[in-house]
Amino acid sequence: MDDPRGDGRGAALKRLRRSHQDTVLAALARPGGLSRAELAEHTGLSRSTLYTIVGDLLADGAVLEVPGSAVPGSRGRRATRITANPRGAVRIGLDIGRSRVHVAFVDTAGRRLATGTRQLPPLPHWNRRTDAAIGLIRKVAADHDLSAAAPRGIGIGLPGPVHLDERGRILGEDTRIRQLRRVQDRIGEAFGAPTAVGNNTRYAALGEALWGGARGAENVLYIRVSDAVGGGIVCQGRLLTGRRGAAGELGHLVADPAGPPCYCGGSGCLETYTAIPALLEQCRENGLTVADAADLVRAVRAEDPAACRAVTGAADLLGAHLARLAAVFDPDQVIVGGPLAGLDRDFLARIRSLVRVHCLASVGEPPEVRAAELDDDAGALGAVAALERGSEPLSVANLQAR
Repeated sequence: MDDPRGDGRGAALKRLRRSHQDTVLAALARPGGLSRAELAEHTGLSRSTLYTIVGDLLADGAVLEVPGSAVPGSRGRRATRITANPRGAVRIGLDIGRSRVHVAFVDTAGRRLATGTRQLPPLPHWNRRTDAAIGLIRKVAADHDLSAAAPRGIGIGLPGPVHLDERGRILGEDTRIRQLRRVQDRIGEAFGAPTAVGNNTRYAALGEALWGGARGAENVLYIRVSDAVGGGIVCQGRLLTGRRGAAGELGHLVADPAGPPCYCGGSGCLETYTAIPALLEQCRENGLTVADAADLVRAVRAEDPAACRAVTGAADLLGAHLARLAAVFDPDQVIVGGPLAGLDRDFLARIRSLVRVHCLASVGEPPEVRAAELDDDAGALGAVAALERGSEPLSVANLQAR
């Protein structure tokens, strides 16, 4: 009889083999490696299972066999030791956006090995974005002498809410959801790797908490202001996703119920006032033509009145909402990403001031407000972290393979 969940015996055996491989890689996280006998002792695997798993990992390039110390009484014969190959046992993170794909490779100790970006025409079909993602993984692996043949996993960040079932599959049956499921399937099949999927901006929050501006903080409020406004919340070291994967949609907080319509179906959303397209339109209404975010930043630095008015107005609105969220969530840090975050006086400093003024004085010092550090790397690195599904709070330390 078929398994009602759609998992056959072969799939179950494949998951068991992957689990054994992760157990071996976790044991090899220590410097110097281990002999096969020591590996058997550390992992509890039988000798035959261990030798099969080590053989598979050697074939995949995930581990290396190196000479060890001389074996007593063996006339100079040296025992071999197995060590993790930092350039072979990799995890891969993808951030697949509206007009670009970004990839990050991370080793078993949580170290960044390589990143890469491929620009795309605005809003290409998902087939084209998937082809670009697969091609980019292979190119970056080849350019940096990394193995993409059998990665330990691939995290995939996608735009929009992503609601998952208990097995990490995307729920829903509309056209967009079917397309996203196909993205997940194609990428997993292309590299024979398990996948994790989620919202790319939420993943960026996780990336900043582990590798970026909020390193060491367990409670982080993240917002990114770009072509859209999104965010993410890391609480006690874990990314909050909510009931349907929509936790952190900060751009759709209501700034004015009587405001302009938003594509989400609401009105007066924060994004309709503070996203880059809205600021460019405000500049045009005041006689200043700016083509994109880079133009806007240059105009602010040149102290153009229309540009400064648009950006400071956005900062004041964002700061007021972030202060309210900080009162509810009580974060250690507020991280602000996007092209405007480098404008300290006219943007970041105003947000910082409003958060400081409006936070609860009775709970002590307000959260630190900082610019994001990872830029395009954040979403892809956060996608790597999402591959870790253990019960412990996420940290770089427990990104080591299990």
